[in-house]
Order: sequence, then C-alpha cells, then structure tokens
Amino acid sequence: MNSTLKQVALVSALFASTACLANSTDFVELGYGKITLDGVDEFKPTGIAVTVNKAFDGFYLQGTYAALSDDFNDTLIESDYYANIESTVKVETDLNYLTLLVGHQFDVTDAGFVDVYGGYSRYKLELDYSGITNITSNDGYRYQESFSDKDSDTSDHYHIEAAYEHSFGDLNARVGLGVERIQDDESETNFVYLAKLSYQFTDSISANISYRNVDEYDNFGVNLRYSF
Repeated sequence: MNSTLKQVALVSALFASTACLANSTDFVELGYGKITLDGVDEFKPTGIAVTVNKAFDGFYLQGTYAALSDDFNDTLIESDYYANIESTVKVETDLNYLTLLVGHQFDVTDAGFVDVYGGYSRYKLELDYSGITNITSNDGYRYQESFSDKDSDTSDHYHIEAAYEHSFGDLNARVGLGVERIQDDESETNFVYLAKLSYQFTDSISANISYRNVDEYDNFGVNLRYSF
C-alpha cells in the first residue's frame, strides 16, 4: 500500500500538460486519459479533465480540474508454523487536482510557434480500502476477520515546459520537454517529454491525441476542444 501511495504521489502532473496547452484563441477542452505507472500493473487510473484557456496578446492563462479513479484487488497469502493466513483487499482510489498555468507564445514561422509555460498544481489522493482475512490454524480451527481503513495525501507541484507546434494545414504536431518539481515528504525533480497530434475539423472544433512521459509514469490522452 505504501509503495502504491508513493508512486501515485510521483505521478502527479497527469493532465496539466496532457490537455492541449494553448493556441492563439480562447477555448474549453474536455479530455479523457489513462496513466501507466512504471512497475505497477494493478493500478492504472483513468478519468476526465476539463480545461479553460483565456488568451491575450500572445500570453494565456489556463486552469484545469481533473478527477481520476481506479479500483483494484490484491491477495496476500502467508504461512507459518501455527496457521495459514489469506487476506483479500479491495482498494478504491480517487486522485483529484487543480492546475493553473501561465504561458507565452513566440512565432517562429508562419506555420510554427514556440510555447513556454509554467504552473502550479495541487493534488489530493484518497484511498478507501477494505478486505477479509481468513485464518486457518494447523489444528483445523478456522475464523475470519474483516478490516477497512481510509487514507489521504496531498502534494504541491511546480513545473515549467517548452513546446514547439507546427501546422500542416488542418493537422498540427507538437513536441516538448520540461521539468517538474514535486514538493512532499520526498521532494524530487523529474524531466518531462511530451508529444501531441491534433486535427482541426472546423474553425471552432478540433480533436487531439497526446502522450506525456515522466520518469515514473506515462500518459495517453484523447481530447476534444471548442474554441470561441
């Protein structure tokens, strides 16, 4: 359990850059994504993020709220001289966060620009787990115990990233990199790598797929944007 908590805390900036960052317009974006943690197969949270962007004179302000969740089960079997113990646990996990970004775009060519942005995120992780322990003593006596508990944790995240986006008609491609500082009990800095492809259906509607990689996890997202 502690290992899962630690790795989820490291995950922290999921949609902050997975949601499309900015164009020279105002927009609302809805995204759905999935995180894969390094070395953790049973925990793959999915969820929805809503992003609102306000642009002005090349600068922009952006806010994102995301709600992710996942449930998983685990079984632990132990044996000693006196008894056999089998415990089954169900874990319900909710990971919510709020991200605020500010950025500036620099035109490079008629079809491309560099986007430099930084931000702050506040994350809250909540776990609700319950289970049953079956104990069978070596003399044949059996009994059962149930258990449940809750836990929560919060962390602060500071990140700065830069991306280059190029337009090929209705198709846009973005690549970028950056760093992210996680402030919690075990603070650390991670490198960030990202890529995105988007397609413009109309002047107001576009869709994109995005990939973001940090040392401890990667994320794949699908997003729909309405610009106004």
